[in-house]
Amino acid sequence: MRRCPYCGNPVAEQAKFCQECGTDLRAYEMDEGRAAIRTDGPVEYDPEGYEEEEFDNEEEHYSREGRKTLTLGIVLASLICVVGVGLYFVVSNMLQQEHKIDVGSGLNNRPVQVTTNPSDESGQLPGDGGADSELPGTQLPGIQEQLPLQAYVLTESPAGLDSCVAAGIEEAEASSVLEDGNVFHVAEHMVDGRAETSWQESSDGDGTGEWVSLQLDRQYAVRYITFKLGNWKSEHLYYANSRPAAILLKLDEQEVYLEFPDSMRTFTVELSRECAASRISVQVQSVYAGSNWSDCCISEMTVYGN
Repeated sequence: MRRCPYCGNPVAEQAKFCQECGTDLRAYEMDEGRAAIRTDGPVEYDPEGYEEEEFDNEEEHYSREGRKTLTLGIVLASLICVVGVGLYFVVSNMLQQEHKIDVGSGLNNRPVQVTTNPSDESGQLPGDGGADSELPGTQLPGIQEQLPLQAYVLTESPAGLDSCVAAGIEEAEASSVLEDGNVFHVAEHMVDGRAETSWQESSDGDGTGEWVSLQLDRQYAVRYITFKLGNWKSEHLYYANSRPAAILLKLDEQEVYLEFPDSMRTFTVELSRECAASRISVQVQSVYAGSNWSDCCISEMTVYGN
């Protein structure tokens, strides 16, 4: 019969702790019922809180613990891989969507949304389709009209602008013109090459829906259009008058919607491809309100193409 070397209580052959006093039997070396006590003394033990797990030997115990740790590690690694792959696809999709909305950063490469059939509450612009349209139906060679037209608002002149020519203007007309004493701020002021003169509308509102239409001297393969928005006669007048915040640009039957920051600087609109056009119209969609007057102004507009 095996006994506890501390209290003498009988213990099972495979027991590791005395059920009577809680002594750690592994701290003693058993030899035919007698034990040589080690110098570290008995081990404090609470028999009520102990649930003994039987193992054939200590190697089996540590082997099982190792397998548990390995299994848990594999599960965690698999979970991390699944989450990582999911995040990769989510982030990739978000980046693709962001690329479609905003190519590049800042104002130097700013794509704008193409609108094919925008609502026009103020009426048709000159040259709006139909059998009586004044616009020629022929196309210049090499222009891929089947591609969707997009536009980019640039704050610096692109390199390709030097290879284009400024289009000649046969006629400029506007939905309304402001009369200021003996001065008429007509549409021709937009294309006279002088920043100090400007077209100014005279509607009762803030200028939303007002338009200017330019008849070119021939059909061009248009690629760039520059704008000086607002009244450029002075910086004070620039902020005193309203200026376009968004416009609808129409090149014959092609349309693009453009938004501009509120800044007294020359903007270049770069088209995604050459667009055949002999008439170009600009319609104000929204404005930056002037501090003194509500008349919306555009000082210069130049069309470039081949």
